Amino acid sequence: DLQFGVMITADEEIGGANGARQALKEIKAEFCIALDGGGLNKIVIKEKGIVKLKLIARGKTAHGARPWLGENAIENLINDYQ
Repeated sequence: DLQFGVMITADEEIGGANGARQALKEIKAEFCIALDGGGLNKIVIKEKGIVKLKLIARGKTAHGARPWLGENAIENLINDYQ
């Protein structure tokens, strides 16, 4: 099984580098796919490219009057990867 996570950062245009730096102090990974690998005054040792992923989310349908009888496929997918 491959453990998978998503980290989304914002505010990179006006000082968000500190937020990414703080997150990297707490998060360790053996492998990373950076959706935007650019940076100011830094040597880039990677290339930008395309990554295609196929995620399958499974759930259980239910009537809108009884949603508790179903399972939300997206919530199941998120819980599986947390």
